[in-house]
Amino acid sequence: MTAYLSEHIGSRDNNFNLIRFVAALLVLISHSFALYYGTADAEPLRDTLGLTLGTLAVDIFFITSGLLVCASLESRKGLSTFALARTLRIYPALIVALVIIVGLVGPLFSTLTITDYFTDFQTAKYFARNSVLFLGVEHQLPGVFTNAPYSGAVNGSLWTLPYEVRMYALLCIVTIFAGWAITKWNASGCALKRVFLSITLLSLAALLINRLGGVPMPSEKFIRLTFMFASGATAFHYRDSIHLSGKYALLAFLALAISTIDLSSFTLFYTVSVTYLTLFLAYIPAGIIRRFNSVGDYSYGLYIYAFTVQQVVIVSLPDISLTVYTMYSGAITLLLAAASWHFVEKPMLRFKSVGGRFRSRLLPQTSS
Repeated sequence: MTAYLSEHIGSRDNNFNLIRFVAALLVLISHSFALYYGTADAEPLRDTLGLTLGTLAVDIFFITSGLLVCASLESRKGLSTFALARTLRIYPALIVALVIIVGLVGPLFSTLTITDYFTDFQTAKYFARNSVLFLGVEHQLPGVFTNAPYSGAVNGSLWTLPYEVRMYALLCIVTIFAGWAITKWNASGCALKRVFLSITLLSLAALLINRLGGVPMPSEKFIRLTFMFASGATAFHYRDSIHLSGKYALLAFLALAISTIDLSSFTLFYTVSVTYLTLFLAYIPAGIIRRFNSVGDYSYGLYIYAFTVQQVVIVSLPDISLTVYTMYSGAITLLLAAASWHFVEKPMLRFKSVGGRFRSRLLPQTSS
């Protein structure tokens, strides 16, 4: 149960699909409390550990994204093909989900007439802004879910996607800067890894100052997600030095378990260990769990549909119990996620390889 990260990072035989699937389910479970009771304060672990299951899941998403997206950029050897690959992974499934939500769910659950709903500027704004992502997301459609316990929110999960695409932009900017520095100053090829290490350490310091020192920061979410993404990216660039050991992982788990008796201690141990534990679980445990890879990657579909499905279920069945509500929402969302993977996302993955072969006809190449 020991190995260096570099020994595994190029292999598709890993647990990332399973980890992301579980993380997406954690988001659904976490949101079940908030959407059922009508308040974000109802989410478990918020008061005891200072985070929620949803926060843990999002952290895992950004750590894995930082690692795998860096690997994708290096393997593609070009920013244009990288940008095309990321666009095809994020936007087609998102656009399909938005069409379903705006075109079907919205009219069915809006208090407005169909004509008023579709002619309301907010409807177009919701679709347009959430289709672009760079300028943030829109959470409300006119008259939709106004009678839900968590009133008015249509798809609260989308808030992380603008941060995700901004991380891609950050990665491209850092890559361009490192290439320029190497050319301009005849710098070492280690420039890229050092930049990411610096970003990781600076964002870690800011995050701990905010969480443990109580010093307000302009955007705690941005700092946290930058740290998670940058730590994954840094792990990729220092993969030859990172030893994935069962002993180290066990010690980290024990330290986390013991630290739960004190909120400040848990915050510290969690922040500095979550990346290592995520990478260990992604690459070292093997055996029957690896068969999950044959199922497909349903995590993105789960993520982009769950919140809306949960609102539909609670509005349609207001007297349902929390447990049954979560189970119904999970089952419906899983069906939508499976359809999204097999009919939208997976075909787009095939198109990425086609796009790579004909990239010179699609986009001008930029050296990475």
